[in-house]
Amino acid sequence: MAPWLKGEVPLNLGGNGGTLELQLNDSDFGTVQRMVTAINNEFGQSVAYARNGRVIALDGPIDDNARVNFMARIENVQVTPTEAAARVVLNSRTGSVVMNSAVTLREAAVAHGSLSIMIDTQFGVSQPNPLW
Repeated sequence: MAPWLKGEVPLNLGGNGGTLELQLNDSDFGTVQRMVTAINNEFGQSVAYARNGRVIALDGPIDDNARVNFMARIENVQVTPTEAAARVVLNSRTGSVVMNSAVTLREAAVAHGSLSIMIDTQFGVSQPNPLW
């Protein structure tokens, strides 16, 4: 059974005086600053302002057509997000270790009581036999 459209959800793009907001999924002041700089460079003037580490305010045009063109230009701005700092959290009470994806491990050995953990790197090459 096909769904029925009961009503339209209005998109009020910049209805409050042309101001638009972009919101990042995760708070990151470095990425927000890079985005603001890239957007302002694209337009040659200050149209983007950082509200906090997650929200960017845009002074967009009032006219509907111009606003769509404005947002299309915003969508095409290229920004490289900042790298997250490597972070390791140790809980001394439980012995839990939590780390983010920026943490890289090298050769190491950890021992505590009867627990022993070895982190090792082995470079193996698999060479196929000749075809003839």
